[in-house]
Amino acid sequence: VYKGFYDLKQAGLIEKIPHIVCAQSKQSNAISRAWKTGDFSNLAKATTRADSISVESPANGRMAVRYIKESEGWATEVDDKQILAAQLELAKEAGIFVEPAAACAWAALTVDSEMLIKRFGANVNVCTLLTGSGFKDMAVFQGTVSIPEAIENSVEAVENRFK
Repeated sequence: VYKGFYDLKQAGLIEKIPHIVCAQSKQSNAISRAWKTGDFSNLAKATTRADSISVESPANGRMAVRYIKESEGWATEVDDKQILAAQLELAKEAGIFVEPAAACAWAALTVDSEMLIKRFGANVNVCTLLTGSGFKDMAVFQGTVSIPEAIENSVEAVENRFK
């Protein structure tokens, strides 16, 4: 992400690189911990349900921390409950079906919203990257969401279903 903004700045298409925010699950937070402490050796078991970000030792963790700092960004941690709630909110309210790893970014924005207004003002522009399809990780829905039975392909069948 940082590299993309860096290239845009080098090309003269943007004036400055935005603040990069690291959104991580509290149950998989190696980059966030390293950003806060400078210690890259403190590895902890990653247990988040957000499968795509469940990493104990990120391959480019040092680079990520460097770019967070260079952009004057920060790290925000959320728990799995907040991630799954964000995933459901995005699906219900925006019609965007993302995997839990992507919903982590939305959950972090929700956590940071008051701080953002205090720090940057009520008219702050925020871009949240939602990059993974919800179909990538359907296991998180077991026991919480059920697929309705198929119906005949007709207007009558649809009307009967929603009476």
